[in-house]
Amino acid sequence: MTNVMEALSDDNINFIGIHGSGGVGKTTLVKEIGKQAKSDKVFDDVMMAIVSQNPNIKNIQGQIASMLGFKGLTDQQSEIERASMLYARLKDVKKILVILDDVWAKLNLVAMGIPFGNDHQGCKIIITTWRELNVGHVVDFNVLTVTANEVCKECGGLPIALVTIGSAMKDKDDPLYGMRQLEN
Repeated sequence: MTNVMEALSDDNINFIGIHGSGGVGKTTLVKEIGKQAKSDKVFDDVMMAIVSQNPNIKNIQGQIASMLGFKGLTDQQSEIERASMLYARLKDVKKILVILDDVWAKLNLVAMGIPFGNDHQGCKIIITTWRELNVGHVVDFNVLTVTANEVCKECGGLPIALVTIGSAMKDKDDPLYGMRQLEN
């Protein structure tokens, strides 16, 4: 718990994954972290949604909206409409923690309406999962976005140049590898 609380206070970390086999206490841990983060005023709001093995996007959106006290979502709206409304509502909260429990596969946060990374610097995500592969490597989206902006600037925004650089950079540890290759 201490390690996760420290990570939540770190401005360079905006995604935390917790994995372990069933029954080890992942859900209990994140509930306690949510309570502690709220009481310590680390976040203005803390949301938690259970994803499960067969995620239902509308259900997840509903869980988050309910915890926010947001009544604007209806069953008649499409997932995209709901995502847009939820996204706008979540952006209103300066610092927010979103806990996604029992994640079995990769999730599209944008499709759910969860602002993340440069879209909302104050939004941090914690997921719990049985599968270590779902947690994967923590990506610093701030660094990634800065690099992407540098590449776009270097390529003059030209789509063919961007595709060429993107192909050259694929699977490289050094994010500026592709630009250096072209300069040589």
